[in-house]
Amino acid sequence: MTGLFNTPALQLLEKGLGTATLRHQVIADNLANIDTPGYKRKEVAFEAELQRVLQKGPGLKGMTTHPKHIPIGCAFPEEVVPQIHTQAEQEYRNDKNNVDIDREMAILAKNTLMYETLLAQLSNRLAKIKNTIREVR
Repeated sequence: MTGLFNTPALQLLEKGLGTATLRHQVIADNLANIDTPGYKRKEVAFEAELQRVLQKGPGLKGMTTHPKHIPIGCAFPEEVVPQIHTQAEQEYRNDKNNVDIDREMAILAKNTLMYETLLAQLSNRLAKIKNTIREVR
């Protein structure tokens, strides 16, 4: 049964949901520190890394059964890791804080839509698996 749920598509959906959750936490931190002098906003970088991995093209991953085996092929979902970056270049106010509430709220709305879309995709895939199992019985 683990092979049923261990597909690259499900792993990528899981990674996307985790990234959306992390992004929500980072946005919440930015908003919580909107009045903190000297605070620099943070953001999560994921899409550029995902695009880099996708441009490698499809590939097969060789199975490694021993720690000394040389890994070959792409480990697609494992390669995509979200990164948190501090945006120190811009300053909007005299207190050196660069958090803009309008920008953060727009990013929050976009991230909420992304999370809900990924959740719907995951739910749809799991429903298909459930229906397949039900039909086999």
